[in-house]
Amino acid sequence: MKLAKVFVVLAGFVLLLGVDAFAQVEPNLTPGTIELSQTVGFRYDKQSPDEGELDITNTTINFRPSIGYFINNKIEIEGDIIFSASKYETEHNGVSTSSSENTFGLIARGMYNIVGSSPMVPFVFVGAGMLMNSNDSDVEGTEETSMVLPEAGAGIKYFMGDKVAVRGELIFRRVSNPGGTKDWTATDIGLAVGLTMFLGQK
Repeated sequence: MKLAKVFVVLAGFVLLLGVDAFAQVEPNLTPGTIELSQTVGFRYDKQSPDEGELDITNTTINFRPSIGYFINNKIEIEGDIIFSASKYETEHNGVSTSSSENTFGLIARGMYNIVGSSPMVPFVFVGAGMLMNSNDSDVEGTEETSMVLPEAGAGIKYFMGDKVAVRGELIFRRVSNPGGTKDWTATDIGLAVGLTMFLGQK
């Protein structure tokens, strides 16, 4: 959890530097604009089976390239690819165990951008998708596919020019069969930061 706090502080510091360092740019988002993004995220969560008292903590680093399409200057549809590496720590009846997991996933999002004359564009989103898992856990009853429903959150895009912005977002996800473990659920809260590029503005 300490790592999560450090990540949040550093991400906020980077975004504040961006606000101070770059000139005021009015966003140019028109129908047909394409947004290409690459964010790096950190996630921390606790998982519990549908029955029982076992808790597992998970820390994850993920890389998330995405492509978005603006239907108009505010409404955007986006497809994301997720690559992530996770570390699980379990302590039950005085016994500690650990395992690792790699994940590949696809997420579809609908996004609403609050566009004005400021270079700072807040946005909210909701989406759903699926994850494919590969892990070294010896937990019985596993399956490869996890479902993400819903994924929701909010963030800010800070424009440094017509075609480049710094992007930061807070993400909430509800995952069924996390890590491929059947009949388990996970609630994820994460932070992602990165750069995004805009193409095709009119």
